Amino acid sequence: PSFDFHVGVGEAGIPLSPTEIVLPHEVEALPPTLRRQGLGLIGLGFSLATAPANLRAGRPEVSREEVDQRVFELSQAGRYITLGEEPFDALAELAVEWTGAPDEQWEWDELRRITRRGALVGDAMGQVFRAEAASSDATAVFERFAGTTAGTAKVALVASEGAGSYLEVASRTSGKAHYGPGTAPRVRFQPSFAANY
Repeated sequence: PSFDFHVGVGEAGIPLSPTEIVLPHEVEALPPTLRRQGLGLIGLGFSLATAPANLRAGRPEVSREEVDQRVFELSQAGRYITLGEEPFDALAELAVEWTGAPDEQWEWDELRRITRRGALVGDAMGQVFRAEAASSDATAVFERFAGTTAGTAKVALVASEGAGSYLEVASRTSGKAHYGPGTAPRVRFQPSFAANY
């Protein structure tokens, strides 16, 4: 007999794991697009965390424990929605948690920012936030987001309103900056605190 081995390679050159990931049933309460894109990002993180060390070189140092934590956070957001919390509030918490700010897990944040899958997760959350802004006003939504996430982590929040508007966030200490649409990964080299939501 002969054996042919194939290694799938995903975004950012991440070697893909053949392991199937089954999420807790609570994620069924999340918007379908977020559920699909979130699973994809978790899959990339799991693949990276379980790949041989020589195949992880030059990529974010995501650990298996960190991936487990992100699965927990995703399922918790679904659980909160099941218990009656508004999707906006549950996803605002998740958005802040997935920047890595609460536990200072910047490797996950880097993985989220350098991959298209991570950008699509941000866009899926952004759809919920944009829908809320359309039914209210940007200032009220911004204040609601800030109030909901105030106890989660110290993060800087900035808003931009209007057709064709965008933000550029730059660090005065490092000179690194982030700008562009949330669905474009690596639109410019970003500071670790940049979020595409």
